[in-house]
Amino acid sequence: MLQEIIDYDWDNQYVTQWAYVKHQYAHLFQDNASFPAEFPEGEPLYFVLPNWKQEPETTEVSWVTSYKEYVGCSEQFIEELLELGSPHEIRIIFWFDA
Repeated sequence: MLQEIIDYDWDNQYVTQWAYVKHQYAHLFQDNASFPAEFPEGEPLYFVLPNWKQEPETTEVSWVTSYKEYVGCSEQFIEELLELGSPHEIRIIFWFDA
């Protein structure tokens, strides 16, 4: 139900993300910390995909992101859902296509 989405603690649940970055930027990433603000804009992140081979001169790094940021559950998104009706009467169905 929409009410469950509203009540969920999106800000205090976290997901760990991994990627590869050029060696010289790996020191910016700390265990269990958010994505570093100091990471240069425009520098690539190499995300691991099936059959992916590590780029030369890169190091694996990780960071944590709140569920709210990860899935894009913004206040605007919630407000748009509330326009559909009562949060106790609106059912949201998610599906995943592989």
